[in-house]
Amino acid sequence: KGTDKDKAGAKILLEQAAAQNHPGAFYNLGVLAIEGDGLTKDFVTAAGLFRKAADLGDLDALYSLGLLLREGQGVEKNPAEAAALLLKAAQEKHVNSMVEIGVMLFNGIGVQKDETAAANWFLKAAVGGNPIAQNRVARLYASGRGVTQDKVEASFWHVIARARGLPDEWLDGVLNGLTAEEKIKVQADVERYLGT
Repeated sequence: KGTDKDKAGAKILLEQAAAQNHPGAFYNLGVLAIEGDGLTKDFVTAAGLFRKAADLGDLDALYSLGLLLREGQGVEKNPAEAAALLLKAAQEKHVNSMVEIGVMLFNGIGVQKDETAAANWFLKAAVGGNPIAQNRVARLYASGRGVTQDKVEASFWHVIARARGLPDEWLDGVLNGLTAEEKIKVQADVERYLGT
């Protein structure tokens, strides 16, 4: 922004910053390694750079390394370590990590399955504005998994997620099944939440 795009020049500057142990530089060099030249992606190099940045406390690097470990991209697959890194970042209020640790807890990937703990992380991420988490929370409230079933609360989060570009036909059905009074409550809650 504000200049011509120059990945090679950016890489040189990031390498200079990384030489001074700047965590964001290591992270961004990792991103460049994954972006590659448009043909090849270097996940091995990216994982190493993300680990350096994570060791220096970079939350985006914790998140990215966690995803690579979960999927086994560039590193040996290790769902337990992935969960530990994502949990660490989530505890530091990294919203995307909250979503991913929620997924892992809900499905029992790398951790013991715990739908209640998953719902708590999804709710924190939903409040943090993440539309995927808002959709997950809506589905959990609609089905009563990890939380007490509440179709009004489900519809509230569904409307918020839908407004942020994440439609869901199944949740449309839940919303359409509400009474007129319940729909008015959902609308009032949405307006209060959005400040309209």
